[in-house]
Amino acid sequence: MGYLFIRKFWGQGFAIEAARACMEYGFSKKGYKRIISLIDPNNQRSIRVAEKNGLKKECTTVYKEKDFVVYSLEIH
Repeated sequence: MGYLFIRKFWGQGFAIEAARACMEYGFSKKGYKRIISLIDPNNQRSIRVAEKNGLKKECTTVYKEKDFVVYSLEIH
């Protein structure tokens, strides 16, 4: 799951709502059982969005030569 906002819209709750809508779509419409978010470990705002939506830190990884923290949520 990913999203990007123009800086002037940061801090207004849009990211939390967008992430929640993406998760709901993935779980209910696409039938996904697990959703992940790859987050730059220095991006505290995105980490906070993930945590507010119930995602938990799973591990760290490297993707395309860049470090990421993997946050995930799984439903049963």
